[in-house]
Amino acid sequence: MGNLCSACFGDSRSESSDNFDQHPTERSRLLGADIIPQNEEPTPHNYHALSQLREQETLKRIVQRTADNLIDISSTRMLDRIQDEHAAQRAHEYSALVKECQPQLAKFTPKNTARIPSVEEAKDKIPRLLATGTIKREDIDQISEIMEQVKTAVLEMRVQQVGDIVVPMVVSV
Repeated sequence: MGNLCSACFGDSRSESSDNFDQHPTERSRLLGADIIPQNEEPTPHNYHALSQLREQETLKRIVQRTADNLIDISSTRMLDRIQDEHAAQRAHEYSALVKECQPQLAKFTPKNTARIPSVEEAKDKIPRLLATGTIKREDIDQISEIMEQVKTAVLEMRVQQVGDIVVPMVVSV
């Protein structure tokens, strides 16, 4: 009856089994279209056999489609691991690419990244930079305090060696 009502109200979507195979949606019929035309009454002995046959065929299609889309995750564990010499070769290639790109990267890297100005130096510059008079003294003090915290955090930062990192890189010229 839902099929009839949607047809009466101008729903042009086809809900045939072919449409289900191509793009199943929540509105698609799970068991496909009716074999018996809607204007004919099914005979009691014939209807049950046709319904079972249609259900079995549709379930076989669903099982086959599921088997086709199945990903065997156990086979992914069998993939070859990167051998040490291969990893060393890739690390060497990466180092060569970085050395090749170094002159180009130097344009984008600030010259004084290693030197962090002291808070005293920054305090002298803040009033000159913010001399417009629109920033309150409390805000300037808060900025100075935050700068001190950032400087402390950067100075206390520690980096540990965690091993080789292999990064694929392609330079397009």
